[in-house]
Amino acid sequence: MQIAEYTEHINKLNNQLTILQQTEQSMNTNKQVGVLAKKAMSKKSTLGDIVNALIEKVYVYPDNCIEIRWKFDSFAEGM
Repeated sequence: MQIAEYTEHINKLNNQLTILQQTEQSMNTNKQVGVLAKKAMSKKSTLGDIVNALIEKVYVYPDNCIEIRWKFDSFAEGM
């Protein structure tokens, strides 16, 4: 009986750890986007600099379909 209780407790702790890690990753991403936004607002940044900072890859498929892979997973959410 104790093994099941300990296993359940460990599973709950692992779930909490996963949530904390995801939250931390999201906060780091938001911080990076903020830094890039400030850099983009400076007069020294060119459009090419901004594109290179945000986009990982661009795929072009037949019929002019385009897929953009962002460097930040949450960057394009809500678009």
